[in-house]
Amino acid sequence: MIEQDVLLVDLGNTRLKACALNQHPAGPQVLALAHADGDFEAQCRALLTSRAWSSIRAASVAAPALRLHFETLCAEAAPAAHVVHVHSPARFGRWQNGYTDSAQLGVDRFLSMLAAMDRWPQRAILLVSVGTALTVDALDAGGRHLGGVIAPAPDSMRTALASLLPHVDTAPTTIPVMTFAVDSSHAIASGCARAAVGLIEHCARDFNVTSPLIVLSGGGARAIAPLIRGDREVAELPFAVLQGLALHAEACP
Repeated sequence: MIEQDVLLVDLGNTRLKACALNQHPAGPQVLALAHADGDFEAQCRALLTSRAWSSIRAASVAAPALRLHFETLCAEAAPAAHVVHVHSPARFGRWQNGYTDSAQLGVDRFLSMLAAMDRWPQRAILLVSVGTALTVDALDAGGRHLGGVIAPAPDSMRTALASLLPHVDTAPTTIPVMTFAVDSSHAIASGCARAAVGLIEHCARDFNVTSPLIVLSGGGARAIAPLIRGDREVAELPFAVLQGLALHAEACP
């Protein structure tokens, strides 16, 4: 059994999310820090000094400079902690990587698939993560990853449009349920959301399974969920990367 003073860290492109291994990674027990916040570094230091961490298990898809900055903070604020960076393997238990070059698969996707397999064993799953990017991965009932797709998430689509169309209001709005909006801001929000849902629907249609379970994770998942076809079976898995990190830490002490 591994020591419990282990910090799990999901270092994404937009936010850092963290919790202790002995906490269930959900809801208020997860600390989420936006990289853009002015006090990001101070909050990271506070997290790293909040306990005498024996180990820090990290999954990072952030830019190399941000990862290096985090490693420097760990060395300064938690020098006794052993920092372990998790990477995507070719195989892990029942799970089998579908990428030709296993290292190219984002570690966040690998860990999210571990969490989904643990929560819904023996199910064919279409795992959708809505963060900075929108990723969709197909996982068969035996744990074999069949591959996936990557596209901009709705918020990233809006950001791209804002840079291309500075004269148009692309401010984020509550995503409307109507098909046709009557102002530009809502039309863009609706269009970006529906583009994402269209990709998910295409992947579900092309998955060689009659009714795969669509599992949504990531900060933008709840905005997407109501727009998916009503006859689809949809579930949410908040903080899937942290849940996968916990499973990985238990299996590889």
